[in-house]
Amino acid sequence: MNIVVSVFKEQSLTTLKKLNVTHILVNEMKFSSGTKGFDLKGLKTITAKAQQLGLKVIVKADRLFDQSELEELVSFLKYLQLIKVDDILFSDLTIKILVDKHKINLKTIYAPETLLTNKYDVQQLKIDGFDSCVISKDIPLSDMYEIALSNKDYCYLRVHGPILISYGLRRFISVYLDEFKEYTDNYYLREDNRETLLPIVEKETGTWIYGDTLQSLNEIDNIFQQPLKGLVFDNMLYDDEYTIEVIKIYKDVLNQKIDYQSALDKLRQLNDKIIYTDISEIKKTALDKE
Repeated sequence: MNIVVSVFKEQSLTTLKKLNVTHILVNEMKFSSGTKGFDLKGLKTITAKAQQLGLKVIVKADRLFDQSELEELVSFLKYLQLIKVDDILFSDLTIKILVDKHKINLKTIYAPETLLTNKYDVQQLKIDGFDSCVISKDIPLSDMYEIALSNKDYCYLRVHGPILISYGLRRFISVYLDEFKEYTDNYYLREDNRETLLPIVEKETGTWIYGDTLQSLNEIDNIFQQPLKGLVFDNMLYDDEYTIEVIKIYKDVLNQKIDYQSALDKLRQLNDKIIYTDISEIKKTALDKE
């Protein structure tokens, strides 16, 4: 099974390879939601280093693109082909159309957040020539398993990382502070009737609001038994040091070196400000949680 892990530093690659990671997930700052990542030169460097180590490279381009950006987007996709990136993970269907139209040698991973919620959604993607997809994280675990079983070795599943609640072009922080610039760190949204702080990232290209951080420690053994193409650990708001320790904890659980509660305690000790939601607690709607 493929193990996909977000990376922000070249120095992390050797350690991740030793932990049996198979794919690295990297952000290009302009074309993704990432608050940190790589420019084009940096992408070339880390791609070459990763492939020297036998790691495959997935570039995340998970935002929406307007009409004025299409020419630049084609150039970007051709550049990824030139530097021999393996896959591109995206949420805008435009990328799949451009890859096909220009015969660009990139495998396509469709990850539209909340849209892939049943087996027929995924079956249609296979018919349309997508190489793989990421199942919605907002459905019950039993539904995820059924989708995977109906589409064997095709679907990725997010098992760890901040849960995206909303993405759009509205500039919440800029309007509130009356200063239009990018705000990529240390800003939160809080609802009037809740104490929970929701991390918010605002870039020129959009605003992303996150909730808790997803974790799958209690279910990871069962998840590994499913016919999935791979698992995604996307810690886009955190650093590589955190991610490496997370992978070690999951590996210890899978190898039965540590029980669930001890693993969860270790996870919380990495950063006591992170609030976690267990993947098994994901429900279909807010009404199911009451």
